[in-house]
Amino acid sequence: MSNATVVQTNDNIFIGSDSATSAMLEGQLYRVDQKATKLYHFDNLVLFCSGNLNYCYNLVEKFSKEEVKDAAVIRKLLITSHNGEVVDILLCEFKDNKSVVYQVSPYNDFEIVCFSDIPIGGVNVVTAEIKTKESYKLAYENLLHGKSVIADIY
Repeated sequence: MSNATVVQTNDNIFIGSDSATSAMLEGQLYRVDQKATKLYHFDNLVLFCSGNLNYCYNLVEKFSKEEVKDAAVIRKLLITSHNGEVVDILLCEFKDNKSVVYQVSPYNDFEIVCFSDIPIGGVNVVTAEIKTKESYKLAYENLLHGKSVIADIY
C-alpha cells in the first residue's frame, strides 16, 4: 500500500509519493521497507501505480511495451488483467499546454476520471491509494493557509 498526493494547477503538476512496501498481518498494515517503485516516466507521462506490487510491476511492464501510452490503454490493460488485486493508477500529462490528471481504479469500475481545465490561479488536489482523506486534508489545509508548493520544493 502506498500514497500519492497530486497538486495540480493549470500548467503544473506536483506529485508526492512514497516508495514503501507494506504487508498486512492480522488486519494490521506494517511497513516492510522503502524499496518499491511507484512512479514511472514515459515520454510526456508520469504514471503512479500502487497496490499489489507484483501485479503493479507486471502491469507497468505491459504498459511500457504499448505503442500508444494513455489512460485508455492503461484502462484496457487493467480490465483484461485484473483479478481482484488491489491497484490504483494516476496518469499525469500535459496536453494542449494544460495539465491533465487521470485516475483509473477498480473501485471506480475502471472508469477514467479526468481532472483538467484547472482555471488559471486555481488548484486541484488528487490523492490515491491509502489514507487519501488524510493526505487530501493536509494538502488542502497547507494550500488554504498560503503555503506555496513551488517554494516548498525549491
